[in-house]
Amino acid sequence: MEIAAASAVFCVSLVSVLAMLAYRFLDRVWLKPKRLENCLMRQGLSGSTYRLVYGDSRDENKACREANSKPINLSDDIVPRLLPYVNLQIKKYGKFFIGAHWFITICSLRKKPA
Repeated sequence: MEIAAASAVFCVSLVSVLAMLAYRFLDRVWLKPKRLENCLMRQGLSGSTYRLVYGDSRDENKACREANSKPINLSDDIVPRLLPYVNLQIKKYGKFFIGAHWFITICSLRKKPA
């Protein structure tokens, strides 16, 4: 009887530890990023939604392939060629957007306060 009670206590504690670890993992990889995304969206920042594992890398690779497939002239704008995905995000969401890359798109934000 004592062995069964001890094994039951061990099983319950093991399951509770595993459940706690699973919740922490879920919180770090899904819940916390989604909460942060919702908070930033409520503040007026827009951008692509959070996607687990790959994120925006597939879209970014597709934009790079498309940009590199087209020839460029000396008089053309170079930004769509160098940063095609960021350029698409700026066109789609404006200068302030949530993305995987932290670029400052407005020069006045780079200045140090005097």
